Amino acid sequence: MTASFTLVVTGASGFVGSALLRSIATHMPDLPIIALVRSKAACRQIVKLPINLTLRHGSLQQLPNDFFPQTPHVLVHLAVKQIDRDNRGFEEVNIDGTGNLLSQVNNHTLGIIYNSSLSVYGAGPQCGINESVPVKPQTALSLSKAATEQLIQEHMAVYHRWALLLRPRFVLGRGDQFILPSLLSLSRKGLSVGSGQQRFSIIDVDDYAAILLRLTHHIAQQPNCPQQQSLNVGYRTPVSFAELIEALQERYSLPEPRTTIPAPLWLISTFIRLPIPALKDIARKLSLIGIDHYADISRLAALVGEDIIGRSPQIALKRAVTALFSRENQLDTRE
Repeated sequence: MTASFTLVVTGASGFVGSALLRSIATHMPDLPIIALVRSKAACRQIVKLPINLTLRHGSLQQLPNDFFPQTPHVLVHLAVKQIDRDNRGFEEVNIDGTGNLLSQVNNHTLGIIYNSSLSVYGAGPQCGINESVPVKPQTALSLSKAATEQLIQEHMAVYHRWALLLRPRFVLGRGDQFILPSLLSLSRKGLSVGSGQQRFSIIDVDDYAAILLRLTHHIAQQPNCPQQQSLNVGYRTPVSFAELIEALQERYSLPEPRTTIPAPLWLISTFIRLPIPALKDIARKLSLIGIDHYADISRLAALVGEDIIGRSPQIALKRAVTALFSRENQLDTRE
């Protein structure tokens, strides 16, 4: 199949970006790709893939000249600051960097797909919510993502181009360094959180990549019918905290929980309001895994079909645990 567009990717060497390029290498290796990367050292695995790839070195704040091609293209914007390791906040990268990116889009930019998060709905419980629910971000990261969503949506509406703002909760699978590793660490300490029945939307990173690829084709095939909309991302069926831990227990020798940390909503809300960073951090962590965070995925299914959305989250979860176990064994072998 010959592509009628070029795929422009930021964050191509990251968790989701790597999965997207792997998916392209498998399903559409001739698709032209322009990837923004900070350094060649970050792309050793990328350049080994059998894809039609052009690397452009730079950052969101310092984009290379003429970054966007003068031919039809779709931007998949995955370069997001997730952790504030340098204590400089999230605005410089997530908001200002995206603003700089938007300043360079041209008449050939068909649309933008942005990797946002379900966290923009707020720290409270989300039980099957759809995209009509107003955003209510409360953490610094979710505030920056909500602001970035608005920036993209407003900019692309002015120029009558596509803007799809994707909101996953937990993205698992090959390369995950945060979700399952954190739950594994918690379980190894004999800790549990909440009732265990709290549920979450999850998606395997390779299924997420397939969704991204389908959405780029959807935009390229309908350039004259642009929409600006948010899309919840995940499988139709959420998984519970207990199911997440059980999947880890099947592969690892974990102790029975000795302590259960309660996660009542009143406590989370109180900690968030207090001007004490340590308590705010506790509230963020309790909110992340202690209460429901799952969404209605119908709008996404209408665009990409049911074959991905309807897959078993339990099978995807087991596959993610296996990938984590294999990676740990490889690290142990190297040591």
